[in-house]
Amino acid sequence: DNEEGSEEDDDFEEEPTFKYHRLTSATTEYLIKDAISCISVSSEYIAIGTHGGKVNILDLEGNLKTSFTCHFATINSLSFDAKSSYILSGSDDGTIVINGISNGFKFSKNFMRPIKSVYLSSDYIHTGGNQRFLAAGMSGQVILHEKGWLGFNETILSSGDGPIMSMLGNKSIAAYSTDSGVHLLDLESKKVFSFIDRPPNSPRSDLYPCHFHWKSDDILYIGWADCVKIIHIQSNGTVPKSAEVINIFRTDFVVCGIFSYQGQVVLLGCAEQIIRDDMEEHPSDESVEVEAPRGPEPPEIRLVNPDTGESSADILSIHGYEHFQSRNYKLVSHPMSETFYVASPKDLLLAKPRDADDHIDWLLEYERYQDALDLIQGTVPASLQRYTFRQVGRAYMHHLLEERNYIKVAQLCPEMLLDDTELWEQWIFAFSEVGQLEAMVPYIPTRQPQLSSTIYEMILSHFLTTGHYETLFKTIRSWPPNLYGIPTIITAIQDKLDDARDRGSNEDTHMLLGCMAELHLLNDEPQKALDFYLKLKDDRVFPLIEGNNLYKFVQDKVLPLMELDETHYSSPQEYANASVEETSQLRAAGLLIRNTDTIPVSKVVDQLERSSPRLLHSYLHGIYLRDYHLASLYHNLQLDLYARFDYNLLKGFLKTSNYYSLQRAYEICKERDFVPELVFILGRMGNQQEALQLIIERLDDVEGAIEFAKEHDDPDLWTHLLKYSADKPLFLKGLLERAGSHISPIRVIQAIPLGLEIPGLKHSIIKILQDFSLQMELRLGCQRVLNRDCTQLRDKLHVYHRQGIYPLSGPHPVADLEDNEFIVECSGCTLPLQVAESEPVVVFFCKHAYHQDCLIP
Repeated sequence: DNEEGSEEDDDFEEEPTFKYHRLTSATTEYLIKDAISCISVSSEYIAIGTHGGKVNILDLEGNLKTSFTCHFATINSLSFDAKSSYILSGSDDGTIVINGISNGFKFSKNFMRPIKSVYLSSDYIHTGGNQRFLAAGMSGQVILHEKGWLGFNETILSSGDGPIMSMLGNKSIAAYSTDSGVHLLDLESKKVFSFIDRPPNSPRSDLYPCHFHWKSDDILYIGWADCVKIIHIQSNGTVPKSAEVINIFRTDFVVCGIFSYQGQVVLLGCAEQIIRDDMEEHPSDESVEVEAPRGPEPPEIRLVNPDTGESSADILSIHGYEHFQSRNYKLVSHPMSETFYVASPKDLLLAKPRDADDHIDWLLEYERYQDALDLIQGTVPASLQRYTFRQVGRAYMHHLLEERNYIKVAQLCPEMLLDDTELWEQWIFAFSEVGQLEAMVPYIPTRQPQLSSTIYEMILSHFLTTGHYETLFKTIRSWPPNLYGIPTIITAIQDKLDDARDRGSNEDTHMLLGCMAELHLLNDEPQKALDFYLKLKDDRVFPLIEGNNLYKFVQDKVLPLMELDETHYSSPQEYANASVEETSQLRAAGLLIRNTDTIPVSKVVDQLERSSPRLLHSYLHGIYLRDYHLASLYHNLQLDLYARFDYNLLKGFLKTSNYYSLQRAYEICKERDFVPELVFILGRMGNQQEALQLIIERLDDVEGAIEFAKEHDDPDLWTHLLKYSADKPLFLKGLLERAGSHISPIRVIQAIPLGLEIPGLKHSIIKILQDFSLQMELRLGCQRVLNRDCTQLRDKLHVYHRQGIYPLSGPHPVADLEDNEFIVECSGCTLPLQVAESEPVVVFFCKHAYHQDCLIP
């Protein structure tokens, strides 16, 4: 998107820096028979001088306030005082006139030569001493007129440099131009302190007047023909002493006015052929390159960065520009703001810096709505007067709707429409008309605001009638159920469902079944939703059953429920190839196995026995693992299922279960020729000899036969085994090597027929002898260990019996080692007793002590 946006930006015109407004009221009335010759602007008024000699005073919006007819020829220059109380005018008739704008004051003086430029002191007042102005013109003199002690004085500040065509002063300095260059005059010392000459081959000064602009008291902008200079005035305190050109650049147009704006230079320019002095001196000189003449073009406002030279241009819409030349255009700035005015003989334009509203105007003009929204979000609200975020956003939405960018429009809706239900409904109907409700649905509010139920039902019906079943399903799942009438939608969907079934459209049927399941669930009818989820083979049926205790409703739906387990595999064949240990742990089987109290085993078996024995096998195996008593009635059935699907688990089942029929098991194993299982069954039936015979004859398993005989530990069985093995060398060898503890090897050897060759017999006999020798050594070793342990225990007992006994029967036994006597209490009379020769004491092995007399009654 960013790359596309950058490509689009290249197609847009550059946004103007200023906005322009034609002051029609200033031109329509009094310029019909007259024309503007000069203009000046103060903080409150606009003064327009005409070729007819009139001075018109306008307010800043161009409305006429007053007018003075004070000259008989073209007015060339105007100047206000700082308070906008007086206006000074100079004319080709040689006179200057000072008019009080609102006080009726008028002063005039005739200098007898055309006046081209005037400057009125900023603190001028006609009743005081500050009555000073400058006048200059064709006489080549700069005349200072001021009031002194004895009356008015005139002082010629400069002369002899040729006609003076332009002049502009500030508080202490006046700049004026002659044919030779620009002079800087100190008004305090009344002397010229600096001169900026004109470059060689400069255009004619009478055709291309010089234009001044004071950016500050020490920075002067000069625009003269096709050259712009920026002058820095250096001063010593308050006295200026020199001027330095700090920047200079050329233009490809004639400068008609100059102004500073935010560190840049604003130039009023006019593209026309420049007539230079040397063109007239050498009109036929082919070495002098002469520009081809071209017709008048509209003037432009150029914004130039003096450091980089980069510029932008605004072409001005000037009435009658075809009839004017560059010297007919004027630019003056407002002293207190960044606005300026552009004048032509018949037109007056007001230019202001573009504000945030203007920038949004431009962005909307070029349909850059997103940029406009970003600008509003990053702008202080107080700076916007005509636009709001949502106002622009809604215009953007209408534009996007025309561009058919429905998704973007829908994304903007929540932010732009907010809680306005009326607007929401209008836009929903708009999307419905173009068939794009699907794009709108994710953003339609379901609360704050909540729209009317008709709107929501209309949207659902639209998806249903247009066949957007997937969107219908997603919408039903995402919307709260209180927004619309659920029974109404269920009825409508049921009609579509019947139609889809008639057409055999499985895809549509599947989506509509999902819609019905969701709606019944939302309508608090989980048992009805259960039927649809089972038809869909949807895993959500399990939390539905468990969360709503629907086990009793599943009793008659075991088959479709169990078939859900098959959906975990890519095909029914893959399910059939899976182990029963795995399939019995799947969700459907697990649910039935865990809930045998509400879903009886008998109901499950009845439904699965004929329709899907494989599913029944998984179920019964899970029951068997959980508690094999639960399905004891069906163990005979399980015998057949294990035999069909999991033969490797059959023997384990035969060993652990006591509920199946041995005869049935025998028949199944015999029919399928399961010999190991048949051996086990015969063993349980008591027919060990037949079982042993199967091991010997069918399995030819020596170890199995020996283990079978060991397991039953029946002498007759060993006899039969020995009998059956008499003509089988490998069995005889096995008996010799492995049955030594249950049957005598001598007996086995004696049973070997004469002449029977037994491979490895010698090795087996040697092993028997070695085992016997090892057994004898182990017995002798054990006998020696036992005898040694008995001797040690006997000696220990003898020593124990011979050692003294410390009586502990009394609570406070005391031992006196020096007197070799022990003082304890008699356990009979509880009197202290002493162990001495004179008093016999009896002490038992239990450590109780008695007087001998206490023991004899």
